[in-house]
Amino acid sequence: MDSTSRTPSERSRLYKNKDKDGEELRRRRNDASVELRKASKTDQMMKRRNIDLAAGDDDEDVALGDGQQQASGKVLSPLRDANNVLANASIDDICKAMKSGSPADQFAAIQACRRALSKERHPPIDEFVNRGVLPELVVALTKPANHQVVFEAAWALTNIASGEAQHTRAVVNAGALQPLIELLNSEHLNVAEQAVWALGNIAGDGSELRDRAIKAGIVQPLLRLLQRVSRDSAIAASSSSSGSDNSVSLLGNCAWLVSNLCRNKNPPPPASAVLELLPAMAALLQAPHKEVVQDTCWALSYVTDAVNDLIGQVIASGVLPTLVALLDHTEAAIVTPALRTIGNIVTGTDQQTDTALAAGFLPKCHRLLLHNKPNIVKEAAWALSNVLAGSQPQIQQVIDNNLIPPLIGIVINGDFKAKKEATWALTNMVTGGDEAQISYLANQNVVPALCEMLSVQEAKIVCIVMESLTALLSLAKKYNQADDMCIAIEGCGGLDKLEALQEHENPRVYEMSLQMIEEFFGNDEDGGGNESGAAAAGDGAGQMMFSAPTDGNAPAGGFKF
Repeated sequence: MDSTSRTPSERSRLYKNKDKDGEELRRRRNDASVELRKASKTDQMMKRRNIDLAAGDDDEDVALGDGQQQASGKVLSPLRDANNVLANASIDDICKAMKSGSPADQFAAIQACRRALSKERHPPIDEFVNRGVLPELVVALTKPANHQVVFEAAWALTNIASGEAQHTRAVVNAGALQPLIELLNSEHLNVAEQAVWALGNIAGDGSELRDRAIKAGIVQPLLRLLQRVSRDSAIAASSSSSGSDNSVSLLGNCAWLVSNLCRNKNPPPPASAVLELLPAMAALLQAPHKEVVQDTCWALSYVTDAVNDLIGQVIASGVLPTLVALLDHTEAAIVTPALRTIGNIVTGTDQQTDTALAAGFLPKCHRLLLHNKPNIVKEAAWALSNVLAGSQPQIQQVIDNNLIPPLIGIVINGDFKAKKEATWALTNMVTGGDEAQISYLANQNVVPALCEMLSVQEAKIVCIVMESLTALLSLAKKYNQADDMCIAIEGCGGLDKLEALQEHENPRVYEMSLQMIEEFFGNDEDGGGNESGAAAAGDGAGQMMFSAPTDGNAPAGGFKF
């Protein structure tokens, strides 16, 4: 069945978990919210290249490819590069020296290779890979007696793995994965951090390499390193030690590696690995460093999106109150992943949605719907659309928090992507609300907002709007107020748009618009609209309060337009 031909009840089940299992819910998210669920490269960088900005060159504005991020190396090489005899050597000379039997020449070559990969505007990754340096760099990782060599080799591999997918795969195929994981146990924190960085680039490449890292045993050494650096960070902070900055840097890279281990959902990461990492994520969320919190929020957003069965475990970990509190953060870079995580949670069961509401999510939404960042407005509207697809008590909580007026305002004046999500929210309320709730929605002047969306290009949106207008007209007709509703629709240009839709290329749109006009705007004696109603449309329409019949089931207060 085409998505535009669904009945209101079918569409409601598609849009949220209505007695559906996890497989169907995941399919719903892929269908109905694909733009929100894309792993946008602007959301969080998948790969990072270690750029040595402290070495004195002028490449501070190094141009990186999509999905990459530069980072200044402040806890970098233990040796100053000025003594490197190969500092200005050609790539061929560097590669030749790296394969020599001289430990001094090999170290100088590895360091020169790292420098070239770190500081060049267009790093010569292919040139080094094609000359066979990867096996030499991997062997250098296994020489714990000289941690300086290990550090330089890990740094070079980090920057090679930050390149294209084939470069990352070449690093793994050269056998670097297991030695890098073992380096997480290094007594030298700069070596351990560089291993974290390289492993983050590998895990961030995609599901296959992420799962290879997990299968190779990355999780437990990473958790031990996190415990160690958290302890060292606390000691350094309490003593105002200069080691504090280094610990924060390592903690941030560990949080980023955790997020990449949770990233990508085709397929999602193994649930067992996520469960092992979840307590660490809960702890990282409490860190006083915004970069750590940001990456941890992204990790939780990936977990609640890709592994839907784990929403309950995420809630049980106790992170929800912190996520709700983070919605007040001044940094949009933190608000966005926190909001997305909560939005994923409210796609779950009604009980899981109730937990998010009990944590205070809805009172935060009014400010989010008025945020100056369109993406945050869109995410907030999407999250509320799933709450409004829930139970009638949940719908009532949205009403009680006065969130319907800003949603209507977004449909009329907002960014187009936000308008679409707000439209889903309002139409979900029409589908699932009781008569009093639908009456409240009508009295908030929702008709002009819905009619606004009749002229968009997307047939699916047009159809759900016509479904909701039909439901409003049917309810009005039940209480002898169809004429008034027709006046409101015609007065804001809705009837003209319905007539224009009869020329639409989508047959479902044409059929629905024709049916609406014939049923409610014809001149038949028992129809809803008529000529007198049309005449009144231009004379004071939008200003009247209509009293509902005294029947106990009537919408309280009637309709106001």
